[in-house]
Amino acid sequence: MPKNKHTVVTIGELLWDILPDKTILGGAPSNLAFRLFEMGDECFLVSRVGRDELGDKAMSALKSMGLSTSFVQQDNQLPTGTVNVSFDKFMNPDYVINPNVAYDKIEISDDLLEIAKKAQCIAFGTLAQRSFESRKTINELLNKSPNAFKFLDINLRKNCYTKDSIEHSLKYADVLKINHHEAFELNKIFGLNISEIPGIAQKLATQFNISTVLLTLEENGVFLYDRTEGEHYVPGHKIKLEDPLGAGDAFSAAFIHNKLKEKPLIECCIEGNKLGAIVATQKGATQKITQDELDNITLKNKRISDQSYSNYIKLTHC
Repeated sequence: MPKNKHTVVTIGELLWDILPDKTILGGAPSNLAFRLFEMGDECFLVSRVGRDELGDKAMSALKSMGLSTSFVQQDNQLPTGTVNVSFDKFMNPDYVINPNVAYDKIEISDDLLEIAKKAQCIAFGTLAQRSFESRKTINELLNKSPNAFKFLDINLRKNCYTKDSIEHSLKYADVLKINHHEAFELNKIFGLNISEIPGIAQKLATQFNISTVLLTLEENGVFLYDRTEGEHYVPGHKIKLEDPLGAGDAFSAAFIHNKLKEKPLIECCIEGNKLGAIVATQKGATQKITQDELDNITLKNKRISDQSYSNYIKLTHC
């Protein structure tokens, strides 16, 4: 393995997004795995699909992207996961996530535990933890990966989380990624009674012993709070939005990739903003991105001014 290649395990949902005009393979863990693989990391996706047509198509799609399917299990009874996606006039997605599907039954294995032991990062979320079986597997994986930093991307989808599952996940997290809507939802869930984003980020980090909180603000960039380095606002890019699906996962991938290379946290966020912005200008979550596109994002798209801090960080409502 090349010296600059790191091992990352992403675990959780693998599903099909059923959009108004098409059906595409989705799920944050697979989107994240693809982007990390594209950047040269060794990435293992852990999930479960049904032994059905959609499951077969998912396995074929992953292989065509170059991803390993060694840890994508197949279920003889439960169907492959699906999500009905619709958009409002501002292109904000709304999700109806169908229950009782294959990724609700992800199983642990000796081979999986061996991969976890050598991983430098374990990336997980809350969606697949709606079921006891997958939650137990995720917990065991996190407990058996002593050398990995734990990257938690919370997904607060209706009927797919509880206060207990969120609290349990936060206690594992070294790095927490949330958007500003989720920040205010966590504010309510845990009764923090804080009116501004910086305070919410700092309180979550302190209360749950989280090293770094990344609070994404769509095109306006990201608010970074780190318990050692303090708070920073990293501006985003003004773009022509084509499709928001996968942009957040692209940010996560670039952040993880650069953090594993021991780059400064602000630089990790800058690279995350760049990749997320490019993905949002294209249709689909797994379009290939060239190095030229990544290098030229700041030339072709105006960067949000640091002056935006007062407008987008000091938010007092969701």
